[in-house]
Amino acid sequence: MGEVEPGEVFSWTIRAEKVPAADWSAESLDIPTGSVVKLEEFMVVDETTADKTISLGFKRAGTSYWLISKPAGTNVKGILLETPIFLVGGERLIAKVASASANDVLYAVARGLYI
Repeated sequence: MGEVEPGEVFSWTIRAEKVPAADWSAESLDIPTGSVVKLEEFMVVDETTADKTISLGFKRAGTSYWLISKPAGTNVKGILLETPIFLVGGERLIAKVASASANDVLYAVARGLYI
């Protein structure tokens, strides 16, 4: 990836279906070294089932930091983090849906700006 200029849009979207019956997780690429992203929106959705533990967060130096999680039994299909967070070079977004099944359609979407 080349040089990123302030004001450029940061976007990460992943869609998964027919996932193995296990925990599903996804990671974005690292934020480029020397860059900062102001993340405005980050969501994880299980389009098909409303009873899974869903989590989102970020990874720094191999350690996962979970920012928000909704446990199974809360009858939600997804979670949305609208509070701005800042990611710096070397960090990456992470998302997890526990006990995904082959019928699930899963999404992770994040938007922000390089500053």
